[in-house]
Amino acid sequence: MLENTFNTPLVPGKNQRRDDFILQVILAHAENHVSIPKAFFSENTKDFGNTNIQQVLVNVEINYFFQVASLQRWLNEQNNKTVT
Repeated sequence: MLENTFNTPLVPGKNQRRDDFILQVILAHAENHVSIPKAFFSENTKDFGNTNIQQVLVNVEINYFFQVASLQRWLNEQNNKTVT
């Protein structure tokens, strides 16, 4: 993952390595847990909200949220699915 951050970063910009590493870890986790619902919350829409990053997240079935209320709704929906 760290190698990907240095060699093929997803988050553009030389000073974005921390955010890119976070994203690489999240993607690796998602790829290893394909059968469970996944969500990622960050208010950092500048880096994580761009179209390319959004598509990368969608490709591994990660729901991205930048507002707490939206995340809470999704969590409630997930909880309702397990109860019924």
